[in-house]
Amino acid sequence: MITANTDTQLRTKTSPEVGKWQRLSITSHWFDPQSASIAARDKEHAKTWRADFVPWSEHNTEAFAGLHNKGKRIVLIFDEASAIADKVWEVAEGALTDEETEIIWIAFGNPTRNIGRFRECFRRFRHSGWIIQ
Repeated sequence: MITANTDTQLRTKTSPEVGKWQRLSITSHWFDPQSASIAARDKEHAKTWRADFVPWSEHNTEAFAGLHNKGKRIVLIFDEASAIADKVWEVAEGALTDEETEIIWIAFGNPTRNIGRFRECFRRFRHSGWIIQ
């Protein structure tokens, strides 16, 4: 699942950039890029080998919930993460409860705010993963 600070950022910058790198990949022929997702061309894996571009709303965080893949892998990408509401980060953490699931959570951004979960990635949660600055 991929999201960004705004729907405009997601549609006009994040999605096209991910699409560009997907097309440059040596496995590009495995996937079918669309405006709202990239999914496997193989029908057997089309529902499970996918990346969805999902806008978020602080007033409807439930729309962002439901990311589970027990015993397999989840990739969650936040672009311009400093402007993503803390409530959305909290809902996304629900995916971290799946046992024996490899979870890759990538948060990109600039330190444009001195409060919030993105800032805490470099403070309180800095030991939870790798930080590249």
